[in-house]
Amino acid sequence: MPSMKVKGQTRKEAFDLTRSMTSSRHQTLLKITRDLTRTNSIQPSTVKDEHGKLITKLEDHYKRCANHFRTILNRPDPERPEYIEGKGKEIEIKKGPITCLEIEKAIAKSKNNRAPGEDRITTDMLKADPSMSAKCLVGLFNKVWTEEKVPDAWKKGILIKLPKKGDLSQCNNWRGINLLSVPGNKFCRVILYRIKSNVDKALREEQEGFHEGNLGHSHKQSIEWTSSIYVNFVGFEKGF
Repeated sequence: MPSMKVKGQTRKEAFDLTRSMTSSRHQTLLKITRDLTRTNSIQPSTVKDEHGKLITKLEDHYKRCANHFRTILNRPDPERPEYIEGKGKEIEIKKGPITCLEIEKAIAKSKNNRAPGEDRITTDMLKADPSMSAKCLVGLFNKVWTEEKVPDAWKKGILIKLPKKGDLSQCNNWRGINLLSVPGNKFCRVILYRIKSNVDKALREEQEGFHEGNLGHSHKQSIEWTSSIYVNFVGFEKGF
């Protein structure tokens, strides 16, 4: 009986796992995967300094990680800047005041269960009442749009380090994820929606993959017609 109960539970977890994959519930997907594999990832609490010496003090650990990501993110300007011949094509975008409808659209397109920035405002809070959230943000957004100056809170982020493959005592094997302000993100999304349609019209045929949904459409066509598809991935040593 115990073994049958375990098998039944495993089947249920496998079913929930499949359903989570199709519905993009990533948190549930991760939890079920951990339960099925029965493994707990233990992350080392220490890293090595620039000379390969193991750091033992927590304060020194924070300083080492901060210096590492500061060095990676603040790169010097290239000695020979790339020169692009000709004048870029100018596109017309909406330049009037930001409306509540634009903000509501940006909020509606956001995903749930996302970590907040330093201001602790989450996407779920804004989506609880998109209309009221838009009314609260429209004044701030238009002030930023007019004065071209963002709040200091939008310039700050919480840096979270996630493990990559390899020796985790090396800082190079940690990926830094910056948690930024959610309202600041919605402001950027409003601007993105304003320029998106006209930018899409200016893209060349060779840039077809930058159109929303087109890359996935190519994959579906390849499967339907059982034809080959060639995808080129550029692997950067430091990607954020």
